[in-house]
Amino acid sequence: MNFLAGILNGLAEVWSHKLRSLLTITCVCLGVTSMVVITGLVSGMVASWNVWFVQYGGMEKISVHGDEVADEQKHTVYSKLTMADANAIRRTCPHATWISPEIDLEQTRIRHAGKISTMTVEGAEPDVLPVQTLALAKGRFINAADLAGFARVAVLGHSAIDDLYETNEPVLGSKVAIKGELFTVIGVLKHYRLIQDGENVLHEKNEIVFVPLTTMQRCLTGTAELNSIGLRVRNVADLRKTVSQVKNVLRQIHPDQRGYKVKTHEEWREGLAKSEKSYFEVGGAVAAVSLLVGGIGIMNLMLASINERVREIGVRKAIGAWGWDIFVQFLAEAILLSLLGGILGIVAGGCLIHYLQQVLVKTSPPVLSMAAVLMGFGISVVIGIVSGVYPAVRASRLDPIEALRYE
Repeated sequence: MNFLAGILNGLAEVWSHKLRSLLTITCVCLGVTSMVVITGLVSGMVASWNVWFVQYGGMEKISVHGDEVADEQKHTVYSKLTMADANAIRRTCPHATWISPEIDLEQTRIRHAGKISTMTVEGAEPDVLPVQTLALAKGRFINAADLAGFARVAVLGHSAIDDLYETNEPVLGSKVAIKGELFTVIGVLKHYRLIQDGENVLHEKNEIVFVPLTTMQRCLTGTAELNSIGLRVRNVADLRKTVSQVKNVLRQIHPDQRGYKVKTHEEWREGLAKSEKSYFEVGGAVAAVSLLVGGIGIMNLMLASINERVREIGVRKAIGAWGWDIFVQFLAEAILLSLLGGILGIVAGGCLIHYLQQVLVKTSPPVLSMAAVLMGFGISVVIGIVSGVYPAVRASRLDPIEALRYE
């Protein structure tokens, strides 16, 4: 009940000192607004980073890449990745749910109806879709029959469609030329788009053309060598175990341990986590300064209020009010001021984030999260308590006789 009375008295004080109270509330409002907006901006960036990370395989992906050998060692004999490696991994790594041997031909010209596009042509098997987190927009993908029959079929990424075909021109069933060999288009990949800093960071997923791995080896490269073997585990908990199994298998096939590297996305994940932490720390420091200013403003207002209400405090104590009653009243007033600033700050922050979402269409838009709203509300309460305790203690300890004599 004392706390409710303190709130009511606080409202009366705010109303009786409108300008002074407005300035104090504004300090808290600006601090909470900055905290909500900064949290929203960082959350928006982190959300985009996570989408990008998942689109490029996430933590479930393992890559075995052909190793680059130093120039002075190129004359030595070392084994390269082949289908024997991929088949050995299939037999001995049960947690590798999808396995995709791959051959890449980068910067390869694709021709159709007099138009030319430069793409990465990749020889692959059906498992490449889940391994590289790709999906079809229409048509079908390479199947076992295509691999067995060395079929000259191709699946195009969206950038190839934009470069080689007119609007509404039929794609499925058309012919494209790759290194002088004709291929029939049987499928089109989904278009991938994620804008960060004005650039589509998923553009590489659009700039690819798939052909059967066997056809690639026979017609385009003439070699059994693989560029890489992609793997994907169903459960992240099996990642380290699978990496160890893959390394053990390859160590038996490649005793010199040259010709390949086994990589995961753990370093990417750690780098993203560090960046996220750094952004939140810097943003939190900026918001903390603003909130500190707001807290100082509340404390200053409450101390001024005590000097103006010394006789009132003396009268209340003289007629039986306890020091605790005075303490609760002044603390409730401080919390009220801070809460008003906090609520206005949350509303202002939400409006500003909504505006930025419309403006920042070419970058990672901010996100208004419930966590930021609750944090803003909680921080405003804490500011009120911290900045109101000292003035409340000081008011509660005033001597009633001295207070009544105060002019």
